[in-house]
Amino acid sequence: MKKVFRNIIIVAGVVLVARYFWKKRKASKNALDYPKPPVIENDDRETFQGNNPVDYIRGYAMPNSINDLIPNTNGQIYVATKPDTNVFGQSPRSAIFLEVDVANNELIYEGSMDGQTKEISLKYDNVKDSIVLMDKKHLKTIQN
Repeated sequence: MKKVFRNIIIVAGVVLVARYFWKKRKASKNALDYPKPPVIENDDRETFQGNNPVDYIRGYAMPNSINDLIPNTNGQIYVATKPDTNVFGQSPRSAIFLEVDVANNELIYEGSMDGQTKEISLKYDNVKDSIVLMDKKHLKTIQN
């Protein structure tokens, strides 16, 4: 009789422990299904959302005019493509450097595509809504 009682207690304990870890695993799996963009205090970046709840990128909106950009010493700005876009032959949310050609109102990407180095020039007004600035130091309205 003691053996039966002891076995029942052991089995019940194993079942309770297994159930605890099963619920914990299921809860953490559900939490990962749709992660929310991280909230960082004093972060003034915007979240640009794609069609899928987990498809987003954080950065700064492109200004209306190419004249409001401040390129680095190489004449480039650091951008990322927005979710659900394909610009400069890059997949969505790709971070790239673009050369700024103010005189021709163009952004120029030079990089390797299909094993070859290519240069793609696109009019600023045609691509500004498909890309996001990664660093606000490239904006004239913000002085660091």
